[in-house]
Amino acid sequence: MSIKNAIWWWLMKVLYACSFSLNEGAGKSRATFQKLDALSHLVNELYICSFPYKANWIKAFALPFFELYVCSLLLLKRPDVYISRGFVGWLSLRFARVINITTVREVHADLAGEIDLLKLSRQAKYVLRIYSHLSISSDKYADIRIFNNPDLMAWFHRVYGERKSDGYVYNGYCEDGGAELTKEQARRLFGFAETARILVFVGSASEWHGVDFLVKLQEEFIKFGDGISIVCGGGAVASSLDPNKILLNLSPLDELGCASLIKASDLCLLPVKNNRVSPGSPLKLYDYILNGAWVAAQSNTNGYSDEVTNLGVGFSVDFRSPSLAREAIKEFFDSKTHLVKPRKVNASWRVRMQQWLYIIDAAPSRSLRKSH
Repeated sequence: MSIKNAIWWWLMKVLYACSFSLNEGAGKSRATFQKLDALSHLVNELYICSFPYKANWIKAFALPFFELYVCSLLLLKRPDVYISRGFVGWLSLRFARVINITTVREVHADLAGEIDLLKLSRQAKYVLRIYSHLSISSDKYADIRIFNNPDLMAWFHRVYGERKSDGYVYNGYCEDGGAELTKEQARRLFGFAETARILVFVGSASEWHGVDFLVKLQEEFIKFGDGISIVCGGGAVASSLDPNKILLNLSPLDELGCASLIKASDLCLLPVKNNRVSPGSPLKLYDYILNGAWVAAQSNTNGYSDEVTNLGVGFSVDFRSPSLAREAIKEFFDSKTHLVKPRKVNASWRVRMQQWLYIIDAAPSRSLRKSH
C-alpha cells in the first residue's frame, strides 16, 4: 500500500447499503457483516444501512421506502463513496450521482437467470423478477462494479458492455472465526476414529452446490472398499439427492460446529455445478482455509480450482466424474500429504477490502480527489 493510498483511505467516508438483514448470522449476512467490519478499519468513516426485516413479503412492499431512507442518508452524511448490493440502489444510485458521490455496486450473481433454480412459488418468482430487473439497472448505472468472480464480470461485460473501472475480488474469512480445537480433539467431539479417513463438506445443499456429485463419489468409495466417509455439516441433504442416506449428515451445525468439523477432516470438498452464469465465490472455501484444511475443488472453475491452486492449499478434482474424483482423492491419501498441514495463507476480509479500495482508487472518481 502506498502512502498516497493510505491517506485517501484514511480520509474516505463510505456509505454501504444492502437489501437484506445483517442480523441473520449465516451465509451472506455473516460474510457481509465480517467484510464491513474489515472495511471499517481501513476508511475514516463507514455508515451501514441494511434492510431490517427478514420476511420477503415485507421487503417487497417496503423497499421503495428503504430507497428514500438511503437517499436521506446520502444527503445527510455526504460520503465520498456509496456502495450498494442487491435490490437497493435503483433510486439512491441516481440521487448519489446528482449530488456528486462516487457509486459502486457489489455484484454477486445474474439473479434474473437464477430465479428458476430457486424453490419459490410462482407469485414470489414474479415479484423477484421485477426486483431483479431493477437490480440489473443499478448494476449498469453505477460508476464502478466489484464482482465476486471473473466469469460474472466477463458475462456482464459481454452483455452490457465493458467497463474499465470494474474489477473482481473473491470472498475471504474473518480472522477470529476459526475453531481452536486440534484435529484429535475435534475427532473425539464427533466420535470419529483417529485412523478414519474423513472428507467434509459444510456448504448448503443448494441446487448448484453439487451434493449429488458427493453421493455418487461416496458410492464409489463403498464399491471399492476404500474406507473413506463423506460427512456433511452445513445443511440438511434432501432425500431426493441422497435417497439411501449414504452421506453422514451432522446438520444443522452452527458456525463453530462447522469449524470444528473442518478441523476433524483429512480433506474438505468443494464441488459445484455448471448451471449458472457464474459459480460465485464459495464462503466455505475460506472457512476451510481458515481452519487449516486441505481442499479438493472442482477443476477448471474460477473461484474454486484457481484459488486452491494459487494459494497452495489443495488440488483440483472433477466431481462430475466420480471415478476420476475417487482416483485423485486416493492419490492424495497415498502421497501422505494429508499427514501435514497446508501452508498458512492470508485470504482475510481485510486483504479483500484492500483490494476493493484499490479498484475504487484506480477508477475515475466523482468526488474523492476533488474533496481531498
